[in-house]
Amino acid sequence: MVHATDYPEFRWLLGAHGCATVCTRILFFWAPFAIAKAYPEEPLYLGLLGLVQAIPALSLALLGGHLADFLDRRNLLRYSYTLQWLCALGMSASVFTDGWVRLSIIFVCMFFLGVARGFADPTMPSLEAQIVPRIAALSAATWTTIVWHACAVIAPLLAGALIQQVGNIAPFVLAIGCSSLSIALVSWISPKPRPQTGPSEPFGQAITAGWRVVINRRIL
Repeated sequence: MVHATDYPEFRWLLGAHGCATVCTRILFFWAPFAIAKAYPEEPLYLGLLGLVQAIPALSLALLGGHLADFLDRRNLLRYSYTLQWLCALGMSASVFTDGWVRLSIIFVCMFFLGVARGFADPTMPSLEAQIVPRIAALSAATWTTIVWHACAVIAPLLAGALIQQVGNIAPFVLAIGCSSLSIALVSWISPKPRPQTGPSEPFGQAITAGWRVVINRRIL
């Protein structure tokens, strides 16, 4: 039986995926924690926080998938993780601020974190398909899901423990370190050929064609 973990580049990609998940989940933990602590009587801020992050993540997912069809997926993922790194660095500055300054920093960083997710989420599985053969695709999908769920659960626990035992800046040190490692791991993956070498079709036509494939194939 072929396992996806038999391929070193998949292990690097899986490690990058896990580190990036830890980074983003720490930031997702800190943002509502800081806002709820600073504005306990303003629950609307928490709703706006989710909206600010979700709008770019959802609206750019189609564009991210389209770009992953003809750009270097390794570089696209690396740039997305770099933007996550910048968001972690920027949000760490909120620890030393208060009031509207802290609120503004958190909202801006969460917006760009959503931008990064809009490109990273469709690019990661696309790059995975270039690393592992089709026979190992099920194994790769299983490992990717396991790592994501494990990191998504562990990251908030680590963030809370670090805040309680060390201080507010400690989780950001971990987030920045994990994000740096994710960039390094993706960089270790060898360059892959661009998926599409011929003339590309217009963005709107490509999106509608994709939706037609999904609708017409029951298995999808």
